[in-house]
Amino acid sequence: MTNYTWPVSWNAIPSDLPEEDAEAFVQLCMGRRGHILGSIHNLAAAGKLHRVGKMVGPYLACGSVKVALLAKACRRKGADWPAPKILAEARKLSLYKPCEERVIARFEEMQNKPNPRLVACFGPRELARQLMAKDVLQLRARLHPNQFVCQGGMDAIQPWLHQELPKYSYVLTTDFPCFFPTLNRKLVKETVPLPRAVIEQVLFAPLERMEAQKHPWFGIRITEEDLCFDVCGVRSGWGIPPGSALSPLAAECALRPILEAVEEKVSGVQVATYADNLIILAKSQGAAEAAKNALISVVEDHFHSRVVNELRSRSDINHR
Repeated sequence: MTNYTWPVSWNAIPSDLPEEDAEAFVQLCMGRRGHILGSIHNLAAAGKLHRVGKMVGPYLACGSVKVALLAKACRRKGADWPAPKILAEARKLSLYKPCEERVIARFEEMQNKPNPRLVACFGPRELARQLMAKDVLQLRARLHPNQFVCQGGMDAIQPWLHQELPKYSYVLTTDFPCFFPTLNRKLVKETVPLPRAVIEQVLFAPLERMEAQKHPWFGIRITEEDLCFDVCGVRSGWGIPPGSALSPLAAECALRPILEAVEEKVSGVQVATYADNLIILAKSQGAAEAAKNALISVVEDHFHSRVVNELRSRSDINHR
């Protein structure tokens, strides 16, 4: 068995590598990815953001990263790919080119929700691309302090609420209906700090390839003629795929200016989000109402009117 050490190039790896050697190389790539990512995180923590930005391109093109994330995606999806196949497929993996892997739509029942949720199911290749883009976005995203998708999600929101709730008397909680499929792509392009081609190929293209038939719960329709995706009356040009590993963080980036606009328009409130869930804390009913109106006003600029109307009806203000 060959003992591979770094640096090593794709050209140095034979295409007919024995399985034992291929498995060893995959493990080496996984360790290498962790080392590279750790180095970039250290640069970000030291405030050397210019150097972080210069490393984004090489990271997205790095062969060891592709191998490591494709192996990780296979484990997540339960795909029993042998190591030689992982290496062969990783050579072809690109965030800048189309991926023809099938995207299947399914529906999940949600607790306390009247309708099931549409979720896109991805294969290992598409998931590996999402994980690669997510690595970079986590490094480059500049989120509002009260956006919790990178801070532990719901596990991080609970301590924050425990600390902040005693200071406020009114709480507004809501979520954005059909959030991911109806998100304004123009807003995504303006707020997600990834190369435009990556946004197009990893976030937008999979939604257009999703295979689904018209369903009584949602107005979903994909046609071969125009790849028309229709949710709540919204057609192509809207949305990012629900179920993507990249979508929650991309959505948080898109929501940041909305949070900041609400806090700018209404003083004395706190706004927090986790993916499509939103909480506003206010000290008076008037401030809570003003924050709700400000939220609706800002959202009207970026979401379909059907979504805005539903958001208006489901945003409840509760007195503690």
